[in-house]
Order: sequence, then C-alpha cells, then structure tokens
Amino acid sequence: MRFSAEQSITAPRDAVEAAFVDPGFYAALGELSAIRPPEVLEQRVEGADDNFVHLRVQYAFSGNLSGPARAVLDPARLTWVDQSTFEQFLASGETIYLDTPAIATGRGAVE
Repeated sequence: MRFSAEQSITAPRDAVEAAFVDPGFYAALGELSAIRPPEVLEQRVEGADDNFVHLRVQYAFSGNLSGPARAVLDPARLTWVDQSTFEQFLASGETIYLDTPAIATGRGAVE
C-alpha cells in the first residue's frame, strides 16, 4: 500500500524538528482519541554531525470494537510501530510503518 500525507504546521522549523525528535513530546501527547499514550521504544542519533535521528514509537488502539469486529480482530493486537528517521537541519524525514498485525503496512515520506 502506498500513501502520502502533507501537513502544514505554523511554527518555526527548528521548533517542530526539535519536538519530533524529543521523546518527551510523545509522552506529553498522552491519551489520543482511541489510542493509548505513545511509547518511545528507541531513539538513536547517528551521522558525522549527529544529524540523523532514528525513532521507534509504539501506538496501540484503546477504543471499543463492535461485537462483529471483535470476532475477527484481537484488540490487544491492534498495535503498530512508527519508525521515523529525521535528517536534522535539512527539514526532511521519512516514516516507515512496521509491525502492524491488524493494519496494512505502509510507508510515507515527509519533506
């Protein structure tokens, strides 16, 4: 499956970039609509100038499923890991969705 998304954020680029690579940002999100608070599984900084930041953030569905949906879906397995690589100072990033047992796997790029 291929998809893309574009979102405009009205804030200075440096502030947005800093938020997306800060594990505290994800903790501060708390409970989202039908999604448990995100959990940062890994953060790695690499590159000659420490300009590549790799994040793995796990999300889990916490909403209610109807009876027919529960018959075919295990709510405990409705989890996914968002694996993102940000190249700081160039304002580009790529997000790869992994480990999605009940949701189609996809890949999207952000620039």
